[in-house]
Amino acid sequence: MYNPIAPGDSISSTWGNAVEKALGYGTPAQAYNYVMWKDAGIYYARNGLTGERTENASFKILMNDKILELYGSTGLGTGGSIYLYPGAYYVDGSINMRPAVHIFGSARNGYDTDLTKLSCQINATTDTSIFKFDFPDAGKSYHTGLHFMTLNGANLATTNPCIDIVCGTQNAADIMLFDLGPINAKYGIRVSNTHASNSIWNVFIKRCFIESNTYNGILVDSSTDQNIFQCRFLENHFYGNNTTGGNGAIEIDGHETRGGIISNNTFELENVNGIYLADEADGWVIANNVIIDAGQKTTNTYSGISLNDVDLCSVTGNVSIYRANNKMKYGYYADNNCTYLAVLGNVFKGQTAGAVFGTGTGNIGDATMNVSTT
Repeated sequence: MYNPIAPGDSISSTWGNAVEKALGYGTPAQAYNYVMWKDAGIYYARNGLTGERTENASFKILMNDKILELYGSTGLGTGGSIYLYPGAYYVDGSINMRPAVHIFGSARNGYDTDLTKLSCQINATTDTSIFKFDFPDAGKSYHTGLHFMTLNGANLATTNPCIDIVCGTQNAADIMLFDLGPINAKYGIRVSNTHASNSIWNVFIKRCFIESNTYNGILVDSSTDQNIFQCRFLENHFYGNNTTGGNGAIEIDGHETRGGIISNNTFELENVNGIYLADEADGWVIANNVIIDAGQKTTNTYSGISLNDVDLCSVTGNVSIYRANNKMKYGYYADNNCTYLAVLGNVFKGQTAGAVFGTGTGNIGDATMNVSTT
């Protein structure tokens, strides 16, 4: 960094250009491959090695150009990192992520309207995803990520997510989404695979605030039964998603979505189910989550945790209750098609019943092994 900056310091919108004037054009002074900022409606990118500066009136064009440069036009680049100074950025189409490229914002803003205090927010201006992981080249894994920024669909991304991870002509692995704020889109984050032979694995979502999306906060969808496995969703907060559709703030749906972890997340005032697994989404660990007042959309209809035709899951140490109202039907629900579930040491409280444990084969856990109350 050019100068040490403490959280809360005020930074003018022309700070990047002021540094340019102090150091001189072309001065290499950054640890990142590129640093970017906005000044007077123009977006700038400075090369951290050579100091060369480029500019464009379109943030999308400038970002895609630098990402492709780091990746290499034939996929032979070494990858690298891009840092975004504090401020509000606007995109009129998707930023296309590529393998081995990481994007760092200055900080997720948490709805802070003052974007001069180390906050970074990227806003959609059209109905497109903000970032898209779309796997253009066969044989390339991703090993890439987004960090420390708010992604605002601005209620314009009505059919798209803030972040779209789609398996196409290659496998996708080790995608890291840390400290983000995907808000105000159809989906916060969507992970989907319809490819006949390739897989998505190790999508790692941590410490994100995922709020006010009209469908799911996180949707993992294998609609044609293709592999999506070993995903990790840890320490995130969910609030007010699913106002229009979808089955849960986290929804895992499909035969080959298996072997993941949903742990240490918090859910507050979700409109439908907090956590929803269906259609043989097997082998998940659901542990140490706190779900309060799910089911706000319709009284006595939804559950904190809802499992439907899934097997081989561990559900331990969760608290799923209503507190401010009594709209949530069950703290926990498992249908009779669920088998080999271990449901132990949870606290469930619902309007109709604390929990429905199901009668599937091989299940362990009932009202004597959990707190289940109305």
